[in-house]
Amino acid sequence: MKQLLLGLTLLPFFSVAQNVEAGLDRAAHFNRYLIKELPLPPPEQKGSFYLNENWEVGNVVLKNEAVIKSYPIRYDLKHNYLEINVAGSIKVCALALLKNFSYLSLDDSIVYYNTYSIYNDKTMPDGICQLLIDDQIQLINYQFLAIIKSNYNEALDIGERNQKTIKKTQLYVIVRNEVFEVKGSLKGNRNIFLDQITKVKAYMKTNKLKFNSIGDITKIFEYYNQII
Repeated sequence: MKQLLLGLTLLPFFSVAQNVEAGLDRAAHFNRYLIKELPLPPPEQKGSFYLNENWEVGNVVLKNEAVIKSYPIRYDLKHNYLEINVAGSIKVCALALLKNFSYLSLDDSIVYYNTYSIYNDKTMPDGICQLLIDDQIQLINYQFLAIIKSNYNEALDIGERNQKTIKKTQLYVIVRNEVFEVKGSLKGNRNIFLDQITKVKAYMKTNKLKFNSIGDITKIFEYYNQII
């Protein structure tokens, strides 16, 4: 009788032990044969390739001087071509065929030029630009796309998984039939100003101008254009 009671007493223990053992076996099976976690989704492309994301009505001038007027357009900075929306059908104008374009719905005084049509010796990179000053000197605002690649470390699960695109600008000056990249300080632009650098420095000090904004830089070169 005592043995029977002992057996009945231990029965729940053996049942629990068997369930625990079965659970461990199943866990080992899952860990060995099945994926532990869902894989991460593929990286995304953040940002836009377009100079302006929305379609804007504008005019287009081709290198052969043909004019395309009043069509919705947008410029792809990554692939360097202009898209033209013709009654819902998208036509593409390659950079090699393009002279300039402007957005009527924004400001028709803002014209974007093919850099090759401004200066054609390949000193400036291929693409589009704005002509901020067009006189004895030319101040050019080159528009381009910078791509920031993913720096994600899967083992440590840190960093940015997605690749980003950022629209950027670089200023160039054409003077004395040479192209110069505008630097971020007066000293860095010594090879542009030459013997007029003292006057430019005084003008900048009087008007509290610096090489840290397109507005200030435009004023500096407008003054320089007057004294050369």
